[in-house]
Amino acid sequence: MHKVLNGYTTIRVVFLLLIFLFTIPKSLAQETIRIMSYNLNNYSSGTSRNNALKSVIGPVDPDIVVGIELTSSSQANNFRTNVLNQTGNGSYSMGTFLYNPNNGSDNNAVYFKSDKFSFVSRSLVVSSGSHPTYRFTLTNNSTGDQIIIFGVHLSSGNTIPDRNQRTAEANIIRNITDAYSSGVYFIAAGDFNFSSGTEQAFQVLLDTPDSGKFIDPEGFDGNHSWFSYNELFTYNTGGLFSRYDLILNSQSVVDAGGIKYQNNTFTVGGNDGVHNPPSAYQSASDHLPVYVDYTFGDALPVELSMFSGVLIGNRIDLHWRTETEVNNYGFNVERSVENNEWTTIAFVDGNGNSNSPKEYDYSDIDIYRSGFYSYRLKQIDNDGSFKYSNIVSINISLPDDYHLSQNFPNPFNPETRIDFTISEKQFISLKVYNALGEMIKVLINEQKEAGSYTEIFDASGLPSGLYICRLEAPGFAKTKKMILLK
Repeated sequence: MHKVLNGYTTIRVVFLLLIFLFTIPKSLAQETIRIMSYNLNNYSSGTSRNNALKSVIGPVDPDIVVGIELTSSSQANNFRTNVLNQTGNGSYSMGTFLYNPNNGSDNNAVYFKSDKFSFVSRSLVVSSGSHPTYRFTLTNNSTGDQIIIFGVHLSSGNTIPDRNQRTAEANIIRNITDAYSSGVYFIAAGDFNFSSGTEQAFQVLLDTPDSGKFIDPEGFDGNHSWFSYNELFTYNTGGLFSRYDLILNSQSVVDAGGIKYQNNTFTVGGNDGVHNPPSAYQSASDHLPVYVDYTFGDALPVELSMFSGVLIGNRIDLHWRTETEVNNYGFNVERSVENNEWTTIAFVDGNGNSNSPKEYDYSDIDIYRSGFYSYRLKQIDNDGSFKYSNIVSINISLPDDYHLSQNFPNPFNPETRIDFTISEKQFISLKVYNALGEMIKVLINEQKEAGSYTEIFDASGLPSGLYICRLEAPGFAKTKKMILLK
C-alpha cells in the first residue's frame, strides 16, 4: 500500500525488509559446479587402473561424474570407493544403481559430491540398442536448483542399421525433452558414437523447438574425425580420433538464471592436440573424459518487459512490468521536461526475488507546464548496482487560458459535472451559490497546478431551483447558471 504526496510515492518497507532479513531465498546462493562425463570402458577394479583413474580425475576435481560402461553394481561402487573417494576431493555418493536388462554388464551411473548434491531419481531411457541411456536427477543442496542429466551411450557401429538405431534412440530422448517446460534444466553427457556432425541422430538432438533441443557448446558440424577438430577428439586407442564423447546443453542452461553454462569451459582431459595423451589417460580408459563448468544459483536478471505512460486528465500514469527479478531493491522514477536534466521524482520498491511477472504503477501529478515530459526507470539492485530502462515521452499541451465550462447535465438531479481549466499554477476557488447570492458549497479553495479539472457537485438535500457556480483566480472570475430540477 502506498500514498502519493506532492508527486512522490512513499512505500511502506518495514515488512519487506524484515522478510528479506529472515528469509533469504536459496537462489541467492551461487557456486560453480564441474560436471564430468567419462566412458570407463567396462570398468573393473584393479590397482594400476585405479591409480591411473585417480591421477586423471583428481586434478579436475569434478562435482558430478557420469560414468559410462560399468560392468556391475559392485564395480560401480568400487569406482566410487577406490577411485573417486581416493582423489582427495571430498566424499562422493552414487545414485541408486539400475541394471540394464538388455545387457547387465553395460551400465551407466552418476556420482556426486555428497555435501553439494542430493540424489532424486534415475530411470532407464534406452535399452534396446547395443548400449543404454539413463536419466538422472539431482538437486543442489545450496541453491535448490535441480538438474536432469541424460547419461547417454548411443549404439555403436557405422553401418546404416547402426546409424538408424542411433537415430531411433535420439528420438526417444527428444520425446522426453520436448515435453519439458522452459524452466527445466537438463543436459546430455556421455558417449554418443557420432562419426559426423551431420549424422541424423545428432541433428535430431539439435533440432528445434528450443525447449527440448540440445546445444553443442563447441557449435560445429561436419566430420568429427577431421583433424581440424583434433583438440576435441576423445577416442583413445593408440592415438586419438573421433569426437565420440560430448556434453550437450539445453536452452535453459544456456540462458541466464538458475543453472547457467559457463562459456568456453568445455574441456577434453588429456588431449594435447597431437594425438599423444599422457600415459595415465591411456591406462585409465580407451576414452578421454570431458567436463564442463556450470553456475548453479545464477542470478536471474531484472527483466523489464514493458514500460509505458499515458496522460489521464491532468496527470501522467506510468506502468511497468517485470518478468523476473533477483536482488531487485527497487526503481527510481526519473523525469526530464523539455530535454532538461533528469531528476528523481519517486522511488518504488522492487519485489526482491521473483520468477513470476510483477506489475508496477506510479502517477505523476506534478504537471506544471506544456512540453515533452520524458520518463525512465533506474532499476537498483541490493548491492547498489543499477541500469536504466528505455525512455517514455509524452507531449503535454496545457491550457493557455482560464475557462469554466457549462455544467453537465443541466438541468440535473442530484449530481452534475463541472469542468474547468487554468493556465498556470494559482490559488483558485470554485463555489456554488443559491439564487439569493448565498454561498451553499465550497468545491475547491486551494492552489492548483495548470491543467484541466473536473468536480462533481452533489445537490442532494437542496431544493429545486437556480444555482450559480463561480470560478475565481487572481485576475479572473467566471460564473455559470445551473438548474436543479427534482
